[in-house]
Amino acid sequence: MSKLSFGRRLFFAFVSTMLVLLGAEIVSRVVEFALPRLPHLSGEYSSNDPKFFLDDPNVGYRLRPGGKGIYCSRTGERLPYAIDSRGLRSPALLTTAPLDLLCLGDSCTFGEGLACMDDSYPDRVRCALEKELGRKVVVAVGGVPGYTSRNVRQWLEGGLSSLRPRVVVVWVGWNDGWWHWEDPARRAATVRQLKLERIESRLVHFAAFRLFRRAFAPLLQRYRIARRSSHMREWRPLISTERFSENLAAVARLARKRGAHPILMTLPCAARSAEEVPYWMVRDTIIPDGQTLLELNRDYNAAIREVCRKDKIELVDLAQRAKGKPQKELFTDPSIDAVHPSAAGHEWVSAALLPSLRSVLR
Repeated sequence: MSKLSFGRRLFFAFVSTMLVLLGAEIVSRVVEFALPRLPHLSGEYSSNDPKFFLDDPNVGYRLRPGGKGIYCSRTGERLPYAIDSRGLRSPALLTTAPLDLLCLGDSCTFGEGLACMDDSYPDRVRCALEKELGRKVVVAVGGVPGYTSRNVRQWLEGGLSSLRPRVVVVWVGWNDGWWHWEDPARRAATVRQLKLERIESRLVHFAAFRLFRRAFAPLLQRYRIARRSSHMREWRPLISTERFSENLAAVARLARKRGAHPILMTLPCAARSAEEVPYWMVRDTIIPDGQTLLELNRDYNAAIREVCRKDKIELVDLAQRAKGKPQKELFTDPSIDAVHPSAAGHEWVSAALLPSLRSVLR
């Protein structure tokens, strides 16, 4: 029997490897089909997708005007969205009809964690007010994932300066307390994370990789947390409570200058103890530990209350109202997302906000 040449052995080794990988991919797809689907691993739009945002010299970034797609949340909801020419989620008639309500904020206002935009609190209050008032109520939604009080202030000063709403509702603060981007350790950790995300965005098309990541998720989490712990020694929030208060007061002044009635809302949190804080907030180098999240939530809510007291701004204290309520009534899965309310949570928010809006919009 003649001995195979090196070239043929290499060829057969390559073919065998490809067949094994093909077989593994086929088996993985069959197994994955039988498992519960995780939409946020599917590569659809998320807050990290470059197609979702547009660079803006005034506010850093904003939602891409005219953008349409599916936004995937951490809890698995797939939210269809459409953005107008201003970067707002608003009806087409906004260009001609008077604006009743402008809702500004971050991903909570945008609707992360929902499966339908009609479930968000701005749409719920619009529907309720239209039934009560017997007329069309025009609402513009300026919720942008990742926005801080500084972004909201800059946007209202610049890109939204032409709007003249009757009421401005501001619900912001979570992103103000995350780890400061200008911290060298934060920047280095984020750059590494973005590189890994680019690699993952290519590998995620293979079912074998998705199953591997799913099976070894607990080990990967522990590794990431252990690695990032050394980078958090000089942790500080992105925007201090003092600057946060200044930004909110400035937003309220801008609203009043344009004849609008400002309303601020505090931030309810699903986590009642450090152990209940979702792992990804620590893993993704947002906060040093679970206790920090609870302290940030307490301090920024206290700042919102103080600004409202000092400047006589109307307050809807959602955090106070949420005390004692079961977490599952307001959040889809508190172990995954302790920040973004569920559809039932948005209904509860709209019910809390409606009395304040009725008195102004009648």
